[in-house]
Amino acid sequence: MKTLTELIYAAAVGVAVALFVGFGIWALHPSPQYPEYPSSNYNYSEGAPSTEYQKEQDDYDKQFKNYENDRKSYAKEVAVIALVAAAVFYAVGLLFVRPNEVLREGLMFGGVFTSVYAIARATESEHRVTVFVAASFVLAMIVWLAHIKFRANTPRTKHK
Repeated sequence: MKTLTELIYAAAVGVAVALFVGFGIWALHPSPQYPEYPSSNYNYSEGAPSTEYQKEQDDYDKQFKNYENDRKSYAKEVAVIALVAAAVFYAVGLLFVRPNEVLREGLMFGGVFTSVYAIARATESEHRVTVFVAASFVLAMIVWLAHIKFRANTPRTKHK
């Protein structure tokens, strides 16, 4: 990239890609719904809770546990979807948009930014392999981006 303006436009494209992916997932793959808390109130001054209240509380606890499991699965699914989207945008930027340097780097930035989003969502899943795969993917993309970007700027020396 030659100018600060081009860098700003590339970063803006990258942010727009990450927002597109994040809001797309939010709109098309809704998250699990938080369970409704029991409607009956417990008055601590009256002694032990009633059996009705205790039953409602136990039901809520089960629903909440199911919600937590569903939320972790959802976070893992979102991380995988985001990683796939990141790979697509990164590949499009790397392979198919050669003449337009700003768009090319913007799409690759978008892939990196989306991967960071995927790592954040993977950590919510508490699934270590998913987090590791997401982090490895980001590392590989950044190394490859640096290789592509700075390969052309490195003077070539003749070997003796």
